[in-house]
Amino acid sequence: MRFPRDFIKDLITNPTWVKEVEVILVDAKNSLDLCRLEGFCHIPLPPEILGQEHLLVKGFKVYHPPIKSVSWGSKAVYLASFEDSDATLLVQFLPPWSTTSCHYHLPPAKEAYYLLAGKGYLEIPGYLTYCLEKGSRAVVKPYEVHRYFTREMPALTLLEIIGLSVKDCLYSKRNHIYVTSNI
Repeated sequence: MRFPRDFIKDLITNPTWVKEVEVILVDAKNSLDLCRLEGFCHIPLPPEILGQEHLLVKGFKVYHPPIKSVSWGSKAVYLASFEDSDATLLVQFLPPWSTTSCHYHLPPAKEAYYLLAGKGYLEIPGYLTYCLEKGSRAVVKPYEVHRYFTREMPALTLLEIIGLSVKDCLYSKRNHIYVTSNI
């Protein structure tokens, strides 16, 4: 699995950053060579999410330790980020049986969820729930109430976000309008 290569037709931005960043999942045998020879950084993850694969990123700011979400009720942690004038990219880990907050964003914010490993569910209450498996994606438009959750499997997801900076995404509660819901 390689991002953005494997998702290039699905991107929600017209990215200038495509050649600047890369996220890949590789087998353990190749990960050290890629780190050493091609400048990738290794991000450690629990074995239940990746099995024998390793997560490597290039062009991202890596967080050691991961940054915990400040969103109300969210169990998400952020492993890495990238930002330019077109988009913000976040590598998010959501443990099993966890959820993010139920919220929406004001325009021009728009999010795309690209599942790299595990299994995640993107719920738009009253409308539908997307089941995301490795290699799939879903898009959330401005004003769409949504939450992301897992069941027995964790989710490793790359978020492509238009209209919000890394700072807005990771540290500000003002950009998430929370919704009380019975979901």
